[in-house]
Amino acid sequence: MKREKLLIFTAVLAVVFGGCAISDKKADSRKQQEEQEAEAIKARKNLLEKWMESETENEESSSTEITSDAKEESSSTEITSDAKEELTSTEITSDEEVSDTQSTEASTEETSEYTFHENRLFGDYKSGNEKLLDMFMNNEIECYPSYDSTEGSFLFSDIPTDPNEPLDYYYVEGRADIDNDGENELLLGGTYGGKFIDASNDKVFVMTEGEGTAGELDYCFYEGKAYVLHEDVSHGGRLVYIFSEYDSTGKELDSFSLEAWSESSEYDSDETAEYSFKEQTINCDEFNRIRNEIEKKDRTYIGAYDSADYNDLEIGRNGDKFIVQIGIYRLTSLSDGVGELTDKGIDFTATDAAGNPISGTITFEGDQATVTFTDSTWDYLPNGTNFTFDKQSYIPAFFVGEDMFR
Repeated sequence: MKREKLLIFTAVLAVVFGGCAISDKKADSRKQQEEQEAEAIKARKNLLEKWMESETENEESSSTEITSDAKEESSSTEITSDAKEELTSTEITSDEEVSDTQSTEASTEETSEYTFHENRLFGDYKSGNEKLLDMFMNNEIECYPSYDSTEGSFLFSDIPTDPNEPLDYYYVEGRADIDNDGENELLLGGTYGGKFIDASNDKVFVMTEGEGTAGELDYCFYEGKAYVLHEDVSHGGRLVYIFSEYDSTGKELDSFSLEAWSESSEYDSDETAEYSFKEQTINCDEFNRIRNEIEKKDRTYIGAYDSADYNDLEIGRNGDKFIVQIGIYRLTSLSDGVGELTDKGIDFTATDAAGNPISGTITFEGDQATVTFTDSTWDYLPNGTNFTFDKQSYIPAFFVGEDMFR
């Protein structure tokens, strides 16, 4: 390109000086001189135009190259910028994911056990005292032997749970408001009926516990009130139920008994048997009526059941009612069932997978329980569908829990 410019410029100079020489030699011919000068001017003009065109083309070409290079550089810059942004975004996302994962793992480590106990027992808090019971179950706070105790406290993990040690073991049986304060207490089944744990004024304590074979722990609802029971029903010749009414600090407010005494232990046929309630003599029929009333939530049904089809049934206590959980393998889980004892067994109502109420009946024959759905709008569990379970343990294994105590 530079060589062409040089040649054109040289040609222009030659024409210019050549024109001057022609003009000097033929000065005598004015006309010829004018013609030659006109031709020289024309030639110079043409050469200058060609040179200008060449320069313009060169500038455009150079401009195009620069523009192209600029575009490539710009594109490269944009790509690099995008790549950096993407890389940065990826790094941030990666860091966030790692952070979130670490946070989730940490959160899981910190709260999984607490959530487990919360979901198992107190999914619908009524009070701060029930939260204290969860904190106790999570080993966050200790429990005292009584409300007034300042020593001898223990953690939930200190409670023996090995059923191979029948004289010293406990398990979570459910919950109920057994002191009539509107708040639920923790029921631990086990040795001599177990322990009832309460919470009040920022303190968790043992409200009462079993007192041996002559004082098995239970509770009942009678005439609109909850009572703790200590029962002596395993010895021949007597059936004794001691009713105790407690307040929220574990203080006994009232106590009375239902009793039957017989030399033959055949109470219904023994004409010499004696019956009393609140220290007043009653007859056999009245004794049986009261006893049936207080035994309405029969403990024999509580426990864990399963089947060869991997279905399972859990029954626990919920005050004067029952917790009912049913798992049908690869079909559904009913976790919020509430049951009531009837002459036939337990009638329950839960929520099906579509969010609608579903009801049924659980009947018992020995250690076998049969669940029959009687009022269902869910196509996969039509009315009349039934499942049979075998009792595996008297300790219920609650598998889901947010709504199990509604």
